[in-house]
Amino acid sequence: MNATHDQSPAQASQSQRSDEDLSGPSDPMIGLTSFFRVSNPEVRTGQHATAQQRDSGRVYHARRSHRKSRNGCLNCKKRRVKCDETKPNCKRCQTYGVACEFPAVQVQSSQNDGLAVKLLDTLNRCNSPDIKTYSMALFATAEKIDELLKIGHSPPQGCWDSARWMKSSSLAAIHHFTNFTVNTIATESTRAIMEKEVLHLAFQKPFLLHGVLAVATTHLRRIVPDNQSYRMAEAYHWQQAIDLYSKEIGSGVGKHNMDALFSTSMLIGVLSFSVDEFNPANSWVFSDAPDGLHWLSLQGGLRYLIEQTNPWLYQSIWFDCFKQSYDENVDFHDERPGRVDLHPGLADLCEIDDTTTVESNPYHWPLRMLSNMLHLERSPKNFPKFVHFMGRLLPDYLELLQRKDPRALLILGWWLALMCSVKNWWLETRIYSECVAICMFLEPIATPLILKLLEFPAEACGYVITRVNDDTLFEVGLDIDGLLLPDTCVEEIDQFLYGSNFVISSCSAYVEDT
Repeated sequence: MNATHDQSPAQASQSQRSDEDLSGPSDPMIGLTSFFRVSNPEVRTGQHATAQQRDSGRVYHARRSHRKSRNGCLNCKKRRVKCDETKPNCKRCQTYGVACEFPAVQVQSSQNDGLAVKLLDTLNRCNSPDIKTYSMALFATAEKIDELLKIGHSPPQGCWDSARWMKSSSLAAIHHFTNFTVNTIATESTRAIMEKEVLHLAFQKPFLLHGVLAVATTHLRRIVPDNQSYRMAEAYHWQQAIDLYSKEIGSGVGKHNMDALFSTSMLIGVLSFSVDEFNPANSWVFSDAPDGLHWLSLQGGLRYLIEQTNPWLYQSIWFDCFKQSYDENVDFHDERPGRVDLHPGLADLCEIDDTTTVESNPYHWPLRMLSNMLHLERSPKNFPKFVHFMGRLLPDYLELLQRKDPRALLILGWWLALMCSVKNWWLETRIYSECVAICMFLEPIATPLILKLLEFPAEACGYVITRVNDDTLFEVGLDIDGLLLPDTCVEEIDQFLYGSNFVISSCSAYVEDT
């Protein structure tokens, strides 16, 4: 009998595989390295082991104790491999050349704080691959916003669908606030506080949340002026913020609410200062409206709150910023009598001598503050120091401004000239508009000394002074974007209508030709 017929089926199968190995692979992919795991792979040795031999030769060892990676990066967690937890990039992510992301730190605090932290984490990681976690965080945050905002009045009927507006528009506004608005309303020293602590507080205090949403929608409306929903949301949130803020102050100011009140006061300051249109003719200077000067008088609210909370001020989130706003070369509490270190020309105009005190002359205190700022560099970096002026004005000086007192107006004009160095969407239009309005108001009634002192604010805001030729006829000019209008194009002051797109009828042809 042929030897082949004497082989068992297993031996024949083994012989067939041996022949195939010697003849080489028929498929060109066979033999290439593969990264797929194969269950129970055969051991490549000189002789093939049987299944029984492999099972009997296997030795099992107990797994050694090891430290689990509980704080590893998200990529290693997904791949179920151990992460060395090296930050900012673990070694595995560096090896694979992928972005290494670590989960947000879990804050064991109140429910509101946890939601705020979750929101910040999701907003700062908008490109996170874990879209499910991101969506859940947004939903939870939207639910909390809905809960907080319903504490106040509901939005006007017919304006929005309440649920959609609360959960969608408000969430988008907070996203805009943290990613864009904060950079435009905060300084370097206050940006981190606005982005984190203020938002955490907003999830506890509805009046602050309304303030945050109001500033964000005001900014959005400036960017997209034709969107009426932003305008309606802005009005609603501002009304709610001011109403709830006033009630909170009425219930008592203390350690428990000082930070939320400080933050809201600052946001309301943004509202009161912001105007849409450059139009000096609409200034309070040319109006008898009793609330025309509110944009300035409201800035004193923060000073009142600081005085009320002085015993606990060192515990405030704003304490370091309050300290940094002071300058060793600028004494904001300088109440020295006399005219030493005051601007000589302004001191002469205000009739200040060596015996004059803050109590005896209402011009002395604002002029003392202004004079201490005049040696500072006129640049945005000194904005925190410049704003001290409007926050510390006294009622007697504000009363003089309300009466359009020329000397009080000139002092304010000099301060506005310093502020012209700060370029920002929420204050630039107001600063230039009011500075031009003061120049327009004072020039026709100016004495030689006032006219001389008016040159500084006029130069800062671009207003061109034309010398008065007689007591009844005067002319003015305005330098807008480098365009100096000739005298023949200027009409009487009461016929001016200044604005970002203003047109002077008698010189429209001249403007078109140029």
